[in-house]
Amino acid sequence: MARHLQRKHMEVKDVAHAFSFASKSPQRKVLLEQIRRKGDFKHNVRVLAEGKGQIVTVKQPSHKTSAWHYLPCKFCYGMFSRTDLWRHQGSCKFKTSSETDNKRKTRGAVQSVSARLLPIMASSSGCQAIINKMRQDDVSFHIRGDSLICNYGESLYAKHGRVKSKHNYISQRMRELGRFMLTAKAMDSTVRTLEDICVPKKFLLVVNAAKKLTEFSPSKNEYGKPSTAVRVGFCLKGAVEVLIGQSLMNDDDLAEKKAKKFLELLEKNWKTHVAVSAHQSMQEKRWNKPDDIPLTKNVMALRDHLRMVEDKARAELEQQLSLTAYKVLNESILAQLIVFNKRREGEASRLTLEAYKKVNTNPINEDIYSTLSPLEKELSKQLTRIEVRGKRGKKVPVFFTHRMMESIQVLLKWRDEAGVPTENPYLFARAGVLTNIRGCDCLRKYAEESKAENPELLRSTKLRKQVATLCQLLDLDEQELEQVARFMGHDIRVHRDFYRQTDKTFQIAKISKLLFAMEQGSSTLTGRNFNTLHPSVSGESPTPTQSHVTSPIETDEEDEDKGRDLCSPAPCSEDDDENLSFSQKPSQKKRKKSVKARDKSSNLISKKRHAPCTEDDDDDDDQGPELFHPRKRPTPCSGLGLDGHTDNYQSPTSSHTQSPSKKKENTKQMKETELHKVVRRAWSEAEKTAVRKHLLNFIEKRRVPGKEACMRCKEKENILEQRSWKDIKNFVYNTIVTARKAALRQLQFS
Repeated sequence: MARHLQRKHMEVKDVAHAFSFASKSPQRKVLLEQIRRKGDFKHNVRVLAEGKGQIVTVKQPSHKTSAWHYLPCKFCYGMFSRTDLWRHQGSCKFKTSSETDNKRKTRGAVQSVSARLLPIMASSSGCQAIINKMRQDDVSFHIRGDSLICNYGESLYAKHGRVKSKHNYISQRMRELGRFMLTAKAMDSTVRTLEDICVPKKFLLVVNAAKKLTEFSPSKNEYGKPSTAVRVGFCLKGAVEVLIGQSLMNDDDLAEKKAKKFLELLEKNWKTHVAVSAHQSMQEKRWNKPDDIPLTKNVMALRDHLRMVEDKARAELEQQLSLTAYKVLNESILAQLIVFNKRREGEASRLTLEAYKKVNTNPINEDIYSTLSPLEKELSKQLTRIEVRGKRGKKVPVFFTHRMMESIQVLLKWRDEAGVPTENPYLFARAGVLTNIRGCDCLRKYAEESKAENPELLRSTKLRKQVATLCQLLDLDEQELEQVARFMGHDIRVHRDFYRQTDKTFQIAKISKLLFAMEQGSSTLTGRNFNTLHPSVSGESPTPTQSHVTSPIETDEEDEDKGRDLCSPAPCSEDDDENLSFSQKPSQKKRKKSVKARDKSSNLISKKRHAPCTEDDDDDDDQGPELFHPRKRPTPCSGLGLDGHTDNYQSPTSSHTQSPSKKKENTKQMKETELHKVVRRAWSEAEKTAVRKHLLNFIEKRRVPGKEACMRCKEKENILEQRSWKDIKNFVYNTIVTARKAALRQLQFS
């Protein structure tokens, strides 16, 4: 070897430099060995690029081995087994002093760097970087030599390459095609690349290879890995479209025709042979998978554990730098951020340092701030809002507490000393590399440590579903629900259809009431909701309170405002019940009683006109004096349309037992009452709209609001200044009664 170089290649600079040293000197031997290994490396690259021949290794294997099992050393260019390469590089004699690294690199890092020396079929530097970062195995080795897979990866990189978080997505799609091709090559030795299989006559091979890769069971007609089967079809379609584009650019009509026919087969028959069964297998797995969400106590246990870990790590870092404490504090803050904001773990993990430093540059909107309540203003001071890139490019907010920001300042203080490169753009950065720590790993780790029940439920997706499910317990209107959906980073349709879970407790407790009530007939359903529905269970007959339609006043007896005064549901006039501040129209029975009493005594008629309306009117009218016997709980009508105070009233029943002198006084008082007769004021459309704006939820649930709700409505609407809280409550009650009557009439006519 040395003699050949000296005779034939002395004009080469490296050869001349080697022979400048004395014969048999160590320097001369090292330089000649390096020249030999460089020549072997050029031969190996040519073999790998052409896909045929044998590679030359430093140590010959004792048995037949695949070429992908070897990687070149970046110092001497010799081919070593990938499992032993890291050991060789630690003692490689061709390594210069400037390349000596005190930190011992892992096996994966060494393989990733060495893989950059291997040839890759036509692709850009960005796509090459993705391939080099792959796990160096038989899959990545095949990808390097398959031009169609590389071109498919190149097309994905052109589309998603700008977003670094999408690089893993590109790598996964390419590796799926690589695994598929290894399976196809094992089934048909004539196939070498993906382009060889994208022809019509190989379509059945494609189907069989996909079934074998995804563990298809012919006896059960189901897939062991159904999602892989779906993704392989998607990737194949994309690769064939790239192949058609290449054929058009190369003006290869035959290749274009074959590719288009294969694509047509793929679109028409792939669904029948693979996709339908794969989707069915995926759906069955979803049905059998529990859809539980984490309990609040478990989330609180995780939060408390994270805070304890944070305090311990921060206290240690405030004393001196500790790489372990730095890593723990970094992970605990990220996990707390995900748990508090219910964010997708990727959105919080990829928060950039630049975005965090701009936190105080956005001005506050004074117009909106002035409309907030004192509590809302205080909360806005306690939290700091930062916007990050969410799914589909949406901007989503992330809230930081003061506690979190104090810990982040400690992280930033030790960031350089901890070994985080200045080029790393992420806030939650990993030391020594340009990537970020993963939130899913942090949640999994600390959920197990927290000793919470069902730690597998404490994941970002489950936490987001918990928000959507528990929002059902709140009385949120459409606009408020939309605000929650926007904060979560999706629209209201996704919030309802995919995140909101139907709780089994709710189904058993609520829906079962409806099923039992339906068995007892439609009469038990009229005008009811889940809260007022009381069916009999296990064949028991309904109780009297269950068999009649409960009035709104009765259903609201347990309301916080237990001391409110309610007037009778029977009004004192025949005006439209929605235009009055109180009560419903008089019943036909009461009209008949009034007519009967009018025939017996004109004096009693004048007294009855000013008598109070009562809830009970079932006494006989045949005897005049008994018409005015006092009830157990007479409820006088409130001052209708006025300030809401009850009118002064003395029961006319007392006139039958008093002395003649007192009768005159009573007659005088009744005449004065006639002079000060209450004037009802109709409700305007503006007043109705104001009440419905704030109390529509009570109307829809057929519930009468309490005093507190009525007072809040009155305070928020200036147009209701002349109305009392009782007037507002009575208006809601009358509206509910009207709706019930309309529903009853509709049932009767239907």
